[in-house]
Amino acid sequence: MSISDPEKYYCDHVYIPFLEELIYNMKNKLLPEIIINEKTFELTKCLSKQLADRLPSPLQLHSELELWQNKIQ
Repeated sequence: MSISDPEKYYCDHVYIPFLEELIYNMKNKLLPEIIINEKTFELTKCLSKQLADRLPSPLQLHSELELWQNKIQ
């Protein structure tokens, strides 16, 4: 396989699979009841451990979870 465009390769093999997995987890594991009832810090800690090797920007996870909590409420 020839990698002529590193950006396309990254998108196809890292970014899109990560987003697909994240969406799957949000739909099937991060139920709204869990997001609302759990403290954001605890959720961040738990997800950081589970997804540590796949998070492109781990520092943004906490703020993303807060946005989800606000959206659900």
